[in-house]
Amino acid sequence: MKASQFDFARFAAFKAEREKRIRAFYAGAAPQPILLQERAGCNYVICRTPRESLECQLDAITRNMGFASAYVPFLEPWFGVGVFANAFGCEYVWTDGQSPQTHYIIFSEEEAAKLTKPDLEASPVMRLVLDAIAYFLEETRGEIPIACTDTQSPFDTATLIWEVNSFFTAMYTAPEVVHHVLNLITECVIEFTQRQLDLIGAAAARPGHIMLSATGCPGMSISDDNIVMVSPETYAEFSVPYNERIAAAFGGLAIHSCGNFERQLPALLKTK
Repeated sequence: MKASQFDFARFAAFKAEREKRIRAFYAGAAPQPILLQERAGCNYVICRTPRESLECQLDAITRNMGFASAYVPFLEPWFGVGVFANAFGCEYVWTDGQSPQTHYIIFSEEEAAKLTKPDLEASPVMRLVLDAIAYFLEETRGEIPIACTDTQSPFDTATLIWEVNSFFTAMYTAPEVVHHVLNLITECVIEFTQRQLDLIGAAAARPGHIMLSATGCPGMSISDDNIVMVSPETYAEFSVPYNERIAAAFGGLAIHSCGNFERQLPALLKTK
C-alpha cells in the first residue's frame, strides 16, 4: 500500500483513543487487556529499500486497525539485525527471499583486542536506516509513530562481529577482551539510537521493536537472544551491565528474546 492510499484519518482516531491506555500502562496504571498485534512479516524479508519497506508496513498497519486491542502499530526502519555489526565493518549479505545476514570479522581474542570504535557515518546500513526514517516521515507527514531500528543488545551484536565459538570461549579465557568489545558496541548503540530519536522527533514510538509502544512513552527496546545460551552468572556479568547503560541513557529498557529465558529472570529483575 502506498502512502497516498493509506487512511490517515482513520489511523489518527485509532491512535488517539489507544495511546492513552498505553501511556497509562507505563505510568503504572492497572494492567491493560491482552494485546493483539500483527507485525509486518514481509518487513523482515522485503527490506531492500525504504519505499518497499513502508508499503509493506502500511499494509500491516491497516490490518492492525481491525483488531480490538490496545495496541498502536508503528513503523520500524528494519534492515536486518546486523546494523551495528555493519558499522564495525561486517559485510552485509542480501539474499532474495531472506533477511540480510552478516559475516564475521573477528576470529580470535588477539583480533578482538585490537577492535576500535568505528565511524558510524561510514556504515551504509546505518545510512539506510536514517534514510528510511526520513522517507517515512516525509511520506506519512509524521502522522504514524516510528520506532528505532531493531537494536540487538551489545551481547547479541558481539556474536555477529566475533565468531561465536571463539567469543563464548573468550568469556572464560579472556574476559577483559570481551568487556572491551562489549563496551565499544554499547557506545555505538547509545550514539546511533540517539541519532535516530533526534531525527524521528515527536513521532518516536518507544520503547520500540515489537513492544507495546507509543509516542510520549519512555525507554528503549533491545533484542537479547543470547540470553538463552549462557548461565545466569555469565549473563549477569557480560550482558546486564551494558544493558543498564542503555537503560540509563533512554529512561528504561524493554528486553525481547527469541527463546525461553525463564532461568534468567533473577538477573533481569535486578537490571536497573
